Parts: sequence; C-alpha cells; structure tokens
Amino acid sequence: MLAFFRTFLAVIAAVLFLTIGPVLLLIGVAFLGNSGPQDDSWLTVRLSGSLLEYYGPVTMTDLVDHPPTCLMEITENLEKAAADDRIRGVIFRVEPFGAGLGKLDEIRAGIQRVREAGKPVYAHAVELTDPGLYVASACDSTFLFPDGALYLLGRGVTMQHMKGTLDLLDVRPQFHAIDEYKSAHEMFTRKHASPEALENLTNLVEDLDRAYDGVITDARQLAPEALAACREQAIFRGMAAVEANLVDDLLTWDELSDRLRGPHDHLRTISSPEYGDVERRSLGLAGKTKVAVIHAQGFVTTAGDDRYDPVMGLAMGVDRVIDDLEEARSDSHVKAILLRLDTPGGATEGGLRLARAVARARDEKPVIVSVADVSTSAGYMMSAPANQIICPGSGITGSIGSIIGKFNVRGLYEKFGFTFDELAFSPNAFLFSELHDWTPEQRERIEEAHWAMYNDWIEEIARRRGLTPEEVHESARGQVWTGRQALERDLVDGLGGFEEALQIVRQQADLEEDSRLTLEHFPRDQTLMDVLLSGDLTRFAFQDILRAGWASLSTGRWGHSGLSWEPRRVN
Repeated sequence: MLAFFRTFLAVIAAVLFLTIGPVLLLIGVAFLGNSGPQDDSWLTVRLSGSLLEYYGPVTMTDLVDHPPTCLMEITENLEKAAADDRIRGVIFRVEPFGAGLGKLDEIRAGIQRVREAGKPVYAHAVELTDPGLYVASACDSTFLFPDGALYLLGRGVTMQHMKGTLDLLDVRPQFHAIDEYKSAHEMFTRKHASPEALENLTNLVEDLDRAYDGVITDARQLAPEALAACREQAIFRGMAAVEANLVDDLLTWDELSDRLRGPHDHLRTISSPEYGDVERRSLGLAGKTKVAVIHAQGFVTTAGDDRYDPVMGLAMGVDRVIDDLEEARSDSHVKAILLRLDTPGGATEGGLRLARAVARARDEKPVIVSVADVSTSAGYMMSAPANQIICPGSGITGSIGSIIGKFNVRGLYEKFGFTFDELAFSPNAFLFSELHDWTPEQRERIEEAHWAMYNDWIEEIARRRGLTPEEVHESARGQVWTGRQALERDLVDGLGGFEEALQIVRQQADLEEDSRLTLEHFPRDQTLMDVLLSGDLTRFAFQDILRAGWASLSTGRWGHSGLSWEPRRVN
C-alpha cells in the first residue's frame, strides 16, 4: 500500500511538472542516453512483483523512467549478454514475484544460453519463494542473505464464492455456461466448487507440480523424498537453506559484489532496463529478414487500446492488436508474424474480432502463435486460425467454452427504497435488464443462441486442426489443459517458448534454421512527444495509479505462494 501512495504522489508531481514545463522535460529526456555497458560489466536482473510478458500500457512514470521489467526484456537481454563481450556475467536479484512456469522456463532457457557462452550466472536473494527458487536453480550458484529466508510452500488454490453474499443482498445471478467444466461463473452461482471444476483443477495442478518438482530435484540434486521433506519444513532461515541444499552459500550483496568485482574498485553493473536500450543489431544478432512480434496480453476486451481497467486489471486493447496485425500483414518487408499471447480470455466479441484479424493476416503470410503463460478461452479463439500454436509444456491453454449472464439487482435496490415504473414495448425489451430474471422462454432462447455460437466455434477449430467436432468437444466443454495435455489432444502443434516459436517461423517462411531475424515488436514504443501531442495527460497519469493499485493487489495475492493459480481468472 505504501508503494501505491508513493506512485500516486509521483503521478501528481509528474502531471504538475508536465503542466509547468513540458519543453524543459523534453530537452532533459533528449540528453538521457545509454552508451551501453562498460567492459567487464555484470548484467543485473531484478525479479519483483508480477512479471508481465511485455511492457504494459504506457504510464506517466514510464515516460520519465524505464517501465517495469518484463519477460521479453529479460530474455532478449540474456540473448544479448551471451554475445556481448562487454558483459562478464549475469546476476539475478530475486525478490518474491509472480509468474507461471511457462515464463519461468523461458528465463531458465535464457540463463542456459548465457552459461553455454562460458559466462557465469548467479542469483542473490534476501527472501526466496517458489518461483525464485525455480529460476535460481538454473544459475551457477544461488546466494541467500545471511539473515534471509527461503519459503518452499508449494502450490495452493483458493476458490472464492460470493453466492452467500449475493443471497444476503438479494442479488440473483442469471448465467448459462458451456459446458460442465466452464467454472468461472461458479463464484457467483455456487457456494462451493462443482465436482467437475475440482476434477479439472486437480488434473492441471498435479501436472504442473510434477514439472516443477522434476526441475528442482534435478537442478538441486535432491531426491524426490528430500524435496517432499523440505516442503514439510517449509521455512528455511539462513544456514538451514544451505544445509538442505536449496541454496549454495550465505552472502550479503556487498560480499557478493566484492567477490565479483575483479580488479576494479567496485562491481561494474548495468541494470536490465538500461541494457534493454542496447539494440540486438549492434551485437550482430539481427538479420535482413523482418518478423513482426505482436504482443497481446491481459483480459480480452471488445474494443479500444491497452489499458489498466479498474475492475479487470490489465486489459488487452482489441483495436490495437487488430491494427498491429493489419500493419504487419500489409508490410511487404515483414515475412512472418509471431503472435505472442498471455491472456486468461475475456469477451467473446473481442475474441471473434481478433480471430478474424488473425485469419486475414494468415491469408497473406505465416502467423505463428506463441503462448507465454496462459492463453485460454477467447485467447484460444484468436489462436485457432494461426498456422501453428506453440505452447510451453507447463503453459495453460484450452478452456474452450463460454459463459453468458447478468445479475438481477432489483432486490438490492428495493432494500434502499428504490421503486420502479416500467413500460415494455416488446416481449424481450428487458432481456438483459438488471431488474429482471429471465423468463423460461427467454432462457431457452439464450441457451439456443449460446449453444449455436459454441458449436460454430467447435466446428471452426475442428476444420482448422483436422479434427472432428466430436473430438474437439471432448477436449473442450470449458476444460483447461497444460501445454503437454493440450498437445496430446491436438489442441496445439508443439511445445516450447519464444525461441521454439521462432524456429517454426523460420520453417514457415522457408528460412535457414540458424538465420538471424530482425524482430519488430508491437505495440510500438510511445515517446513523451507522443503523449504531449495526444493532449490526454490525465489518462496516462490515471494509468499509473491503476497499475500501482493492481501491483499491490497482485503482490498480496501471490505472497509466498508465487506459483498459485487462480482458476477464476481463466475464463
């Protein structure tokens, strides 16, 4: 909460400063440059908070400072660090943070690339949680602050239900879900999870746990029973973490700096945001072939630009993604499109619009979907028309199903003394009114139209993937799968992260296997001048406040259970 108020005050100061002297600020920013790292430098990567796949919607703070570190920044920086003679090695400064195994596996792959280049990678933490241990176990050594702690808690899931509260408020939920495993509505319609929801969640979590445990036991050279015993103990302070072989040594940051500084007076470092300004081309990593990488993350909306929504948090701007797909489709220099998804789904209308845009782009050039952590429901809907879908083995996909509904809040209003006069000039004028239940005839029409939409979707998936509608329906019905499980059901074409997806891009574009690519990322960066010319400074400032608020909620939600997965967010 303190971080939220600090950000709030910073936003107010930024707005005042821009009002008083935008020209002076522009001049100041123009002189802020990055010449790259010094020789013998260490790249430092801080992992903290909720890790986005790509930079989020631009805020006022981002315009005067670097935006928060994202997955794509980290993995590209690790690629550059492996090839950059000025970089001696990499140090991860790990704090409690949240990310799924799909993202964590990509970071581990980047660490392996640096180590294969003959450069050391270390992790240092004051407080280490499950996600941090997963990343740190890929490094040469992991160091814990002498008075620090490691929390090995494992995965837990809490499913929140509001049905009892709605009953007390006399609010009646009206929902229809397709099908029995589509459980997001259960928080409103049930006091406890359905057997189907528990079954699907258990299958998913058990598969993710097996993957997590396999990596940790192999990397830390622990027997499965030893890891189970560590989970029984859960909390390891200082030397106890070393004795359990979960970390390698106890060092303060100053002690680690002194050990690594070499002949210099101090440890030469460059932060991940600063190193992000170094172009891949300057290190010989880019080639002549251009590939558009279009990032689409957050809750799928029906229209608009990327933003932080007061209710849903990070929201995907459907219009922005469609415009980027069209620009990449029309650009003759772009040989292929890599659509990078990290979304729990959202509005069906938005998913359908995006699916049409993907199909249109595919008619012109190859479109490959790469899932970061999650691409479910509307996310899968927009994936289906692509040439291929690549998902991490421990990523999450599927949830092919749908929910439609509303809340009747008449009873709540009447508790406060509201009364209503109504005139209906059509039998279904109040079909989606917040003051009426569906009549039996209306519910029947709703369900018929809903099933028709779902069946059309199933048939489209079946046609695209060479399956029968019956086969797709068996894997659909709202069920959520890991990448491994989805591959067994022919819902995806391959397992892997961003690099594996780029290999498919090369194949689809008839390029050499080791050909270098120029990656053009969308959405494009917005400059301070862009914001000033937009004349909408208040919106950018408000986005800062919303992002800080959601970051606080995210940190509180993840806590030390950094690998927890909330099914109610996967719609």
